[in-house]
Amino acid sequence: MIIRPATRGDVDELVPLWLSFIASGAYPILEGATDASIRQLLLGLFAVEDRCCLRVVEDRTGEIVGGLAFVEDPQPMTGALYADDVCWGVAPAYRSTLAGPQLFAAMEAWAQARGLRFVRVGAPHRPHDPEASSFRRFYEARGFHAIETTYVKELR
Repeated sequence: MIIRPATRGDVDELVPLWLSFIASGAYPILEGATDASIRQLLLGLFAVEDRCCLRVVEDRTGEIVGGLAFVEDPQPMTGALYADDVCWGVAPAYRSTLAGPQLFAAMEAWAQARGLRFVRVGAPHRPHDPEASSFRRFYEARGFHAIETTYVKELR
């Protein structure tokens, strides 16, 4: 596996990969995402890449099999800088490999090098779903602690 900074040239491969993550149903709030909206998000992140960690993981053939985007933000009440999870994931066929852990470690190294105080990540809330539990185990094994639950209400 090769972890490297993402480039604008990777957008065409990242868009369908991230749309497939959304299609898995883990985040119902994202169900309206389209090719155009994901493309706009990625290009917008490149516009602020001086405060953004954009990484991809390639398999041995050079195919992009995962990616992540974290943005450096100040905590609104304290001003402490942290890395905020925009999106990240690895293709299902690579989830039992080191692709995810290596990709995540690259982001943490970026955050530490920038002197950020925290990293904030999200995980799907599906208490009886083993895949959702695997997110929690992944984060907890790396020293993350759940500190709040986010509630969403659709207004229609």
